[in-house]
Amino acid sequence: MSEASEVAEWKKLATGLADMARDLLAQESVQNTLDRIVGHAVDLVDGCDAAGILVLRGGKVQTMAATDNVARASDHKQAQLRSGPCFDAAYHKQQVYRLADLTTAEHRWPDYASWARELGVGSMMGFLLYTAGEDDLGALNLYSKRPDAFGDRSEQAGWILASHAAVALSSAHTTAQLHEAIGSRQDVGAAIGILMERYRLDERAAFDLLARLSQHHNIKLVRSPGPSTPPVSSRGAGHRPRGAPRVADPAASGRTGRPSRRRGSRRSPAGPGHRSPPAPATPAGWPPPDPAAGARRVPPARL
Repeated sequence: MSEASEVAEWKKLATGLADMARDLLAQESVQNTLDRIVGHAVDLVDGCDAAGILVLRGGKVQTMAATDNVARASDHKQAQLRSGPCFDAAYHKQQVYRLADLTTAEHRWPDYASWARELGVGSMMGFLLYTAGEDDLGALNLYSKRPDAFGDRSEQAGWILASHAAVALSSAHTTAQLHEAIGSRQDVGAAIGILMERYRLDERAAFDLLARLSQHHNIKLVRSPGPSTPPVSSRGAGHRPRGAPRVADPAASGRTGRPSRRRGSRRSPAGPGHRSPPAPATPAGWPPPDPAAGARRVPPARL
């Protein structure tokens, strides 16, 4: 290849990578981003016929995206063998690997190589794509039907593509987490409002009660507060969740509206027409260390 042709090829690749970067950032979900990454790999890397993204989570192999069944079958086989170029790249955080010719003997992964030959894979190349925690490693794997399909230029192009893809994928994960956090914050606020209204609590006491309910049900409050709220409302207005304070209910004692003053009771020293402020809805010092043992019923306020 002449120097002018090589320059033209690199300009073409640079334009394709720029278009890919804009396309990836425009995707609305993590899965869409993954699907577009493997599609761009086939379009931009010379010799690539198929591509897939393999992830290890808790020691289990998952195919996050694939352009065809070749990549899916390859991941499944390596999961069975617990070995292979894609598996090792993800497990050992290998930055890049290249198998030039799978039609010949392969000493590193002999079992996988013989199976790949029967599948019709001639050569392979892969890159460590991203890390999201110690137990969540991913690799972008490229497949070709022809032996020696991937050269130095293909490896350089694949490495640049994987780097761009990792940035876009990280951005997609961050966006998804922000949307989840916003939804969780709204749910927590609604649950606090229900507790404040139903049990006559201030905001701090309602949040403390919600936190105790989430611990009792073994639920992380920030991520999924929704299941902690049904005990507040699903059994009706008279139900008190474990840990909630007991408060007086005038309707339960047969009184509705404003309680009347008994005949002959002593008037307030402040003079006619004066009414003392109602008793607080919850006893001072609530919550006690043991809500089940320390809670007691407070009688209705009387004048």
